[in-house]
Formats: sequence, C-alpha cells, structure tokens
Amino acid sequence: MSAKKTAGASTVASSESVEQRLVNPGRVRRHGDPMDLVHLAESVMKADQFVRATTGGKLMVIVDQIRALQEKVNGSINRKMQTLKHEA
Repeated sequence: MSAKKTAGASTVASSESVEQRLVNPGRVRRHGDPMDLVHLAESVMKADQFVRATTGGKLMVIVDQIRALQEKVNGSINRKMQTLKHEA
C-alpha cells in the first residue's frame, strides 16, 4: 500500500475505498479544543448571513427586471388596444 500526503489529506493506493482516501485518521481521532466547534458554528452562521444577503440582493434585481418587463408589455398591449379601437 502506497500513501502520499497532499494538503493535509492522505491519498492511498486505488485498491482502498474512497472513504479511506478522504478521511485523515489522525485528525478524526484527535481531541481538539472545544472552542473549535464554536468557531466553526460562528463561521457557518456568517456564511449563512452572507448567502442570504447576496441571494436577497440578486432576487431584488430580478424582481426589478420583471417589473420593468411587465410595464413594457403592458405599454405595448395598451398601444395595440388603442390601435385596434381606432381601426374598428
């Protein structure tokens, strides 16, 4: 069995399962600082807030574009209706 270390993750020979290649046993078994979980939770919360803000902003742009298109279509329909009324 050959092993190669790359960026903190170990890669082993292809005969072993994918799980064994993705999990670093040394890091899984270590008893780390419980504050690591707090920092991780804070990071997840910040990422969630960022995604919500970014998504909300993009959705508002889409809403504005839809409204502009609706106004344009309504204007075209009104003009066409006026033309048809004059022709009748």
